[in-house]
Amino acid sequence: MHEVHLISALLEEVERQARIKKSARIRSIHLRYNPLTSHSDGHMRFSFDILKKDRPLFEHATLELTEVPPLLRCRRCGNEFQGRQLPEICPRCSQTDVAPLHSTDLVLQGFELEP
Repeated sequence: MHEVHLISALLEEVERQARIKKSARIRSIHLRYNPLTSHSDGHMRFSFDILKKDRPLFEHATLELTEVPPLLRCRRCGNEFQGRQLPEICPRCSQTDVAPLHSTDLVLQGFELEP
């Protein structure tokens, strides 16, 4: 479960920013992800819940996840369709030369701190 490492790195960065701002607590973290990657909502939430237990600043923090649509475009025929994974086969021309329309990066969109 590589989500543990990703979430751990994100928590470290948010914690660093909270300490710089002398915040007493972190309220929430907002992440955006594309389900075309192997990241899953459930695994990220599980990782967050486990990792925040050892970090007092995150004691009552919540994880807000935004899923971008898993849309793909075929480079061969231009067809746009909803995918399930990468690589994917174009339903129109049966080629695998497809690209995601939205970033597949896990993105830290922001976080809320308490004074």
